[in-house]
Amino acid sequence: MKERILSIAEMIDAYRIAPRAILIVYGFLVWEIYIWFKSLETIAKIQCQEDIFFKLIQNGIDVNKASEIACVVIEVVGGPTAQQTTFVTAIVGLSTAIIGLYLNSGRRWEKKG
Repeated sequence: MKERILSIAEMIDAYRIAPRAILIVYGFLVWEIYIWFKSLETIAKIQCQEDIFFKLIQNGIDVNKASEIACVVIEVVGGPTAQQTTFVTAIVGLSTAIIGLYLNSGRRWEKKG
């Protein structure tokens, strides 16, 4: 029984199951954080000069073009905060360490011959 358990443990070590599972789970975590971060909405606050806007419309200019001329973005609200950006940077930055641990883990096979 002990030999069987040791052979299973050696197989797990040889195929590096645990480090590969950790790497896959970490990759999924990074992907989910990326999707969350990119989905943070930003809203532009726009201020229009009504008198100019209505004069442009009265002169036959298209509403979209009149809006481009008479309206300006005064503030952008929402989007990622500094804390959210720091969080994502830390998680993605850790990927270097995680991959380094994966590459340096496992048995060191000696060459025979």
